[in-house]
Amino acid sequence: MGEATARLLAAHGARVALPARREDRLAGTAAAIGAEGGQALPVGVDVTDPAAVAAAAHRVHAAYGAVDLVVNGAGVMLPLPYRPAVVNASITEAIASSVSMRSYEPGPSPYSARSRGA
Repeated sequence: MGEATARLLAAHGARVALPARREDRLAGTAAAIGAEGGQALPVGVDVTDPAAVAAAAHRVHAAYGAVDLVVNGAGVMLPLPYRPAVVNASITEAIASSVSMRSYEPGPSPYSARSRGA
């Protein structure tokens, strides 16, 4: 899902950042986007680590400037067998990782005058 979205956005002229835990796996996607005329920045990040999220956001901001769109496809795999306490903890972790990706703004607010088209 994330790769397809990044490739589609890049095909339409967007510069895309590719954040994921395994930066080595992102190299192929970044190369494919580049070969198709797009720009892609692979960024290794564990979204459950707030310091890593901050560092990744700074890296993207340094490379591209203000971010106009974030597509958050981070997920957490539930362990088997499913037990209520484990499932509840996993759901809490999944929500926390999603919120942490959206809560960090390294630059101007995405709701600035520039983003509203002013």
